[in-house]
Amino acid sequence: MYWLRKFFAMLLTLGLVTMATFFTFYLLPGDPAALILGTEADPEALELLRSQLGLDRPLLAQYSSWLQGVLRGDLGSSITFSRGYPVSSLILDALPVTIPLALLSIGISLALGVVLGTVAAVNRGAGSFIIQYLSQLSLSLPAFWLGILLIQWLAVGLGWFPPSGIPRWSADPAGAMLSLVLPAITLSLPRTAVLTRTVRSALQETLREDYIRTARSKGLPEKTVIFSHALRNALVSVSTVTGIQLIQLIAGTIVVEQVFSLPGLGRLMLAAVLLRDLPLVQGTVFVGAALIIVVNFLLDSLYPWLDPRVRVER
Repeated sequence: MYWLRKFFAMLLTLGLVTMATFFTFYLLPGDPAALILGTEADPEALELLRSQLGLDRPLLAQYSSWLQGVLRGDLGSSITFSRGYPVSSLILDALPVTIPLALLSIGISLALGVVLGTVAAVNRGAGSFIIQYLSQLSLSLPAFWLGILLIQWLAVGLGWFPPSGIPRWSADPAGAMLSLVLPAITLSLPRTAVLTRTVRSALQETLREDYIRTARSKGLPEKTVIFSHALRNALVSVSTVTGIQLIQLIAGTIVVEQVFSLPGLGRLMLAAVLLRDLPLVQGTVFVGAALIIVVNFLLDSLYPWLDPRVRVER
């Protein structure tokens, strides 16, 4: 029953997001037909193009047609990117950039955050202070400035990484992965700071629990107490923060994709909004929302493994 309720909540959320996006889009100034033909185009030509694009139909009729197409697996066609080109093809070209970038970024953040947070929680001396100071510093660094700095230092100066762009995975998988390293580092630093603080706070609280004192009184090694008992329970709150950050990465990599000239989902969505390409905006929002919902679903599935009490409550 719990998973059935969860499934219907996911469908409702997805429907509300697409509906809000569709109707809000028409509040934005500008005419897609005028953007395509130019502001000085013949009025009759503008009306003809609006009719061909279906922009002269009532909003509910346009949304209903789009929704019927989605149920058939058709996200429509772009009205500005090679007019008539399928939206699904444009999104499929962008996802192999955004998803690996998000996963690589969150992987770096999680690995560094758990290690640094554990060190900061266990050691109360100068090491803990330095880690907290660096965390605060990394939170204050603007992503675009950090990206440009990494390009100048590691790409242009040392030549270790490509400065921008990404080859196709099928043509050069190693080169594609190398192209994502600098953007992933740029995105991961502030998130590493958040995870470091989260791990530190959660672990310090867990280490004060009665069962930890019991484990120590039994003579268990300190490493066993920390890693086998305390850290696993502390990861419950960490998994929540990680899921939120992964959602942010899927939905908010626009700035970094612009800096590194990566043709990802965020950059595609920005271009679609600027060009008032409604089918492409709807398609990118739909796919982005679906990815976010899937991440939330996987996160909910992970909780019972991390904390058996959640399984009992359900």
